[in-house]
Amino acid sequence: MSRCRLPSSLSSPKVAFQKRLLAHAVSVASVGFVATAVPVIAQENIHDQTSESRDFSISAGPMDKALSQLASTAGITLSFDPQQLSTLTSPGLKGNFSISEALDALLSGSGFQAMRTRSGGYSVVKKANAAQGMVLDPLRIQRDVEVRFGDAPAEPGGFKAEYQTTATKTPLPLRETPQAVSVVTGESLEARQVQNLANAVELSPSVSSFATGIIGSGPDVFGGKGQKSNSFNIRGQNVDVRTDGFRDATFYGDDNNVDIAAFERVEVLRGPSGFYGRGSLGGFINKVRKKPRAEFDASISAHVGSYDNYRTEGGITGALNANKRIRGRVDFAYEDAGAFTDEIESERKFVAPSFEAVINDKTRLLLQFLYQKDDYDANPGVPLQIVGDQIEVFDQFSSRTALYGDLSDRSSKETRMATLTVNHELSDRWLASLYLQGQKQKTDFTLGSYVSFYYGYFDNSHRKDENEAEEWAGELRFQGSFDSFGREHKALFGMEINERETTRGWGYSFDYLYIDPVSFSGDLSVFTALPSSDIPTLFTNDNNAKNQAIYGQAIMSLHDRTRLLIGARYDEAEVDNVANFGSTPETDSADDAWTGRLGLMQTFSENINAYAIYAESFTPSPGVDRNGNPLDPETGAGFEVGLKAEWLDKKLAFDLALYRQELDNRPIPDPENENFVVSSGVHRADGVELEINGSFYPGWTIGAAASWMDNEFTESDDPNSGLSINGTFDNQFSLYTGYELEQGKLAGLGMGATFIQVGERKYIRDSRQVYLEGYHRLDLNVSYTGVPNWDVNLLVRNVTDEEYFVDGSSSVNNYWGSPRSAMLKVTFRFD
Repeated sequence: MSRCRLPSSLSSPKVAFQKRLLAHAVSVASVGFVATAVPVIAQENIHDQTSESRDFSISAGPMDKALSQLASTAGITLSFDPQQLSTLTSPGLKGNFSISEALDALLSGSGFQAMRTRSGGYSVVKKANAAQGMVLDPLRIQRDVEVRFGDAPAEPGGFKAEYQTTATKTPLPLRETPQAVSVVTGESLEARQVQNLANAVELSPSVSSFATGIIGSGPDVFGGKGQKSNSFNIRGQNVDVRTDGFRDATFYGDDNNVDIAAFERVEVLRGPSGFYGRGSLGGFINKVRKKPRAEFDASISAHVGSYDNYRTEGGITGALNANKRIRGRVDFAYEDAGAFTDEIESERKFVAPSFEAVINDKTRLLLQFLYQKDDYDANPGVPLQIVGDQIEVFDQFSSRTALYGDLSDRSSKETRMATLTVNHELSDRWLASLYLQGQKQKTDFTLGSYVSFYYGYFDNSHRKDENEAEEWAGELRFQGSFDSFGREHKALFGMEINERETTRGWGYSFDYLYIDPVSFSGDLSVFTALPSSDIPTLFTNDNNAKNQAIYGQAIMSLHDRTRLLIGARYDEAEVDNVANFGSTPETDSADDAWTGRLGLMQTFSENINAYAIYAESFTPSPGVDRNGNPLDPETGAGFEVGLKAEWLDKKLAFDLALYRQELDNRPIPDPENENFVVSSGVHRADGVELEINGSFYPGWTIGAAASWMDNEFTESDDPNSGLSINGTFDNQFSLYTGYELEQGKLAGLGMGATFIQVGERKYIRDSRQVYLEGYHRLDLNVSYTGVPNWDVNLLVRNVTDEEYFVDGSSSVNNYWGSPRSAMLKVTFRFD
């Protein structure tokens, strides 16, 4: 598929304007974010760099690595299929050449040649395919990155990804990865108009948004914000935002509420990873940040939607100096949104500048910042009741749009992040990487009035939660390859340290109205809100969690068709806790553990691979019991087997996985006080997953996922023995399919549909299993890309106006899914 574009001009005035525009945008975005000024270089009278000569020093070796080094040295975008070049060897290149001369020399005698794309980059194609002239850009490839040592190759576009970086911390083809990994591509995010992480992972099997009404973000574009923290459930295991947050395959704590505009793709690792040590047994979500590029690219979008939803977002990237060794990028968003619940409004300000400097042919530095501020009215949600073994809504609170409570002070969440990455090539086979990251968050949450339901009565309740968290992380990583027994093998080892310090104060109060649900008419005139200052702070908790670890991994080539993955990690964790409640107000704990991973990948044919993997998990628990004592760390193990296949000239990917996982010491609600947690016995989950992504016909895209799961607490003395964990379901199915006309007068017109089906959800109340009705949702998209540089996308969400609750984990503060609603997005892409 190709995109209609205006021809890009290489004239000096236009390029100079682009450079000045980029430099100005990055400078403005950075003002006030850091204390020290970051120099931004604007340039004048820039002309086409492709004819300029420059020095190259590329050693003989594998063709893909030689091309990656050339792209990094020249500062160009270069796309190629590594599998096509995997058996080719480059003679190397030394001397002064233009880019075209350098590419011709490297590819001489290979049967391949480099062609210019309309976006100004290059694509390596077979000479037989190059006769038609200039190579057209794939549809919506706005996220191409330079191919360089340590980076994943540029994706070809569409819903089918070729590579992952999460399971192994290094780029590895998905079909060669011995573990289940879902990749949500940039095109998938755009086609479905994804605006938050919960919607992003809807096409991944065994993944669901566990909590709803998310602070600073929401599971529904039109749902507003609420009380509960953002967490997910993968394979029946909770993914804790405090311990399972990863960005660019490095630990980053709680950033699940960060605007999706910051990321170019999302990868979901399903199953444990001993390689990461601490983390959920079910897996985790890794968000890949957008990064600066040497080639100019810019776009801006406007959204207009139901319930007074307005949003503007955009991004600009490009070189900041003549030799393209200094690059900049800034992504931004502003949102002023209402909600389908009356009176609920929110405002978001988001900006993410970043800079990259290519110090020399071996060393590059990446500096990234991010700032986000959310101000919002907290949605009180609705209470739910249990009738028999079913969770149901009260008749008095059955409206999806009514505000059941009253508003007072606005809530807010502010996030600041900074990241420094330094990559240095030790040789043409080894790369050293240093990662330093820091983050600060502040949350002031006020729920001035909400309907509570305790001990058989309604009451007017009030709640506040003030939280400040600071965290930092550092990681030193070495990756490369070595030869042994006549074969090439890959290795990775490193060390990391991170610390998170949290100060929290929270409290609540009741009016003690004792309203009888049977006689209550639904009149909430007596439900008045309290300001935050009038709600008492009953509990305080200072928590400091530290973790340090070393790890190693090897991918051994045992045979042309057989590869063995071996990984091990050692963690030391400390948790210090000071609380004003419980019998032990000051506690500390120290734990250490070895975790491992062993996987085998077997290639049966060009299209089919099979794998098996065993992996362990270890997670220090940040929770405390009602006496203020830290909980024991979670320990788990999982076994998985699967098939990975590619069909239709590798345009359609098919993945099948079967797994069993067992977790011990899982935090569960305290049966005597649900405001606290206790450690459980062993929890077991068995399941089957199916995932399909790609294209089976020109212009037709598909992404589908299905999962079936059975889970329960297995120990007879466990308070939850025989029960399934909160928020889990036996089956789940999701599908996106879209078709875009490629020829004729209507070329560029596309239609797509997303169907989400979630089975009956299970919860534990009073040590018994209760159920919340499942649901299905149908979304429709209509898009048009036939006008040069313009994209138009209309999303209609919940077309059939299905009534459903997205979660039912509590007796209070539960949230409806949005009624039928629409969002129009118009994007302009600059040449």
